[in-house]
Amino acid sequence: MKPELTASGFGVMSALSDDASIDIEDIDPDGEHWMMAGTSCSAPMVAGAVALCLDAYPDADPGTINYELMMNAREDEFTGDTWPDVENQYWGAGKLGLPLLPALARVPTLTPIGLIALIGLLSVIAAISIRIRKRQ
Repeated sequence: MKPELTASGFGVMSALSDDASIDIEDIDPDGEHWMMAGTSCSAPMVAGAVALCLDAYPDADPGTINYELMMNAREDEFTGDTWPDVENQYWGAGKLGLPLLPALARVPTLTPIGLIALIGLLSVIAAISIRIRKRQ
């Protein structure tokens, strides 16, 4: 069944390079971000979900991660019934959702890559906070 699941791929904001030639209607009013759409936006969402699952379960094989993501995909009024109830050619198993860790699961530790990602995220949050304060 393809797609196996779906992820956000429309209206995703990304950093804008000074060297990019982007249609003006796609550029955010702040002039530093632009809106993207497509599989190039949804694939990183799924990759991030896989990374979080592997951080929690480092010994999990690809089939298990795939199964867990599909079993935890969300249905809503847009998707209608999805896998495993029916084969949905538009939504697959539904919208990307992360599996909840079982009560006895190991508590994920922050890996070096996770630490770098966290530092990057905190830097972005700090930059946004500074920018908001400057505007006030």
